[in-house]
Amino acid sequence: MAAVLAAYGFSPKTDLLAQLLDLNHTVADHLTRNEPVTSPGTPPAYPKPETLITSDCISP
Repeated sequence: MAAVLAAYGFSPKTDLLAQLLDLNHTVADHLTRNEPVTSPGTPPAYPKPETLITSDCISP
């Protein structure tokens, strides 16, 4: 959980739902102004995304 909070810049001392709603509003504002947003997943500039996949992950 701490890693997820850190990844989004959220505070564990602040209401999580309020932080998510604020993030959602920020993303919506960017999209309304045709500004770029980073979609979920590995950022396009990540040098070697294949290194993030391990053999111990769950397969579909």
